[in-house]
Amino acid sequence: MIGMLGFGGTALALTTAEPDYAKNGNRAADARPAAPCEPRMLHHGRGTGFRMNERFNLSREQQISFRDLRRKYFDQSIAERRHLRDLKKELAEESLKKNPDQKKINALADTIGIEHSKLARTESRFFGELSSILTPEQVQTFLKMKERRMHGV
Repeated sequence: MIGMLGFGGTALALTTAEPDYAKNGNRAADARPAAPCEPRMLHHGRGTGFRMNERFNLSREQQISFRDLRRKYFDQSIAERRHLRDLKKELAEESLKKNPDQKKINALADTIGIEHSKLARTESRFFGELSSILTPEQVQTFLKMKERRMHGV
């Protein structure tokens, strides 16, 4: 679902070091990784945001709002996704030990569940704000695309 919007883990997995903007709060466009809606994040020669503009036939005002919303969501969710990735790595490492600590495994699993819940709430806020940008017809197109993607069509 999120991958369809260009927020797949692949791009995030490529970044191993914590960027300076995440450490010092600098949100300058050139200091943070490109949000998937920006032209420099290309997919078959077209940015994800550009493909969405075409599929939904977005007005210029909608394009700007959509781009800004995606940037905001990307900035909010990147730290959550990194934390979740680190927890999963720690869970795997503990689980693969000769004598794993089951209490630690249970605590990590519980924390992972909580983090997934936080990410789902962030995603829900994104979809709520997105619905205020799109027309009812565009929302239906979005839901159909999301459904097809979930079923691998």
